[in-house]
Amino acid sequence: MDTVSCTAGALSLTLGLEGGVVVELRKGDQPWLKAGGEAGRDGAAATETSARYHGAYPLLPFIGRLADGRLPWAGANYALPSHPLAAPHALHGVGWERRWAVAAHTASALTLALDHPGDDSWPFAFRAAQHFALHPWGLALTMTLTNQHRAPAPAQLGWHPYFPSAGATLSTAFTQRWESDDRDLPAQPVPLPKTGWAVEETVWDHCFEGPAQAALAWPGHALRLAWSSAPRSPFRGAVLYLPEAADFFCCEPVTACPNALATANPQARGVVTLAPGESLQLAIALREAGLSP
Repeated sequence: MDTVSCTAGALSLTLGLEGGVVVELRKGDQPWLKAGGEAGRDGAAATETSARYHGAYPLLPFIGRLADGRLPWAGANYALPSHPLAAPHALHGVGWERRWAVAAHTASALTLALDHPGDDSWPFAFRAAQHFALHPWGLALTMTLTNQHRAPAPAQLGWHPYFPSAGATLSTAFTQRWESDDRDLPAQPVPLPKTGWAVEETVWDHCFEGPAQAALAWPGHALRLAWSSAPRSPFRGAVLYLPEAADFFCCEPVTACPNALATANPQARGVVTLAPGESLQLAIALREAGLSP
């Protein structure tokens, strides 16, 4: 895995070009993300070239599962390849499985870029960028997707970070959870009476809606995660992935609900239509509790 790093004070960040991943983010001896991702669950199957085995990876140009890999758009129907982790569905777009290039590198900031020409995995050409900047308060990540197709194209963005689960609590301001059907696809929203959980006692793999912020705490250590999109999507929320008996959990900022492209009203579930040359942006801040950008 080819890597590139930057620092700011005690904060250090290492990125991997395969998949545009965060290999490591830490402050001194304190890891902010769980290096190794899901490697502990997959054991011998884990390899450094898989985005799932690092601290975080990008989700684009769609997030989560897309039912049966079917993409209806502008009167055409495209068949995207199913993913082994979610068959028969397509999964997470193409960004996490492509090689990115270093577009800019300073002492405290890094930008990775990906040019996608359009292919069987996603028919619409785009350019994507991830700009990581370290600050005294934490990490600012700006993800951008620009439509380079000859016609309007759909876009979604998301970020899939792994956090260590030992002793962790997760609190949000979400107001509803999307129940999943028997195919692991969001089916309908239900009110969310509780918005705080002890991670090791909770099992989730659902999409949640509500104010785009979350508080993550461990004994002696706490982080706050906040995000926004431009243009602002009608969907605000995240995917929470808290698997049973795991050493990690995920709070994934997203601009749309999974499988939004396969629904009758994709825009209502967060899909943004980009004209040629237009861009969708997702801004994410991960900071120590008590410190402000």
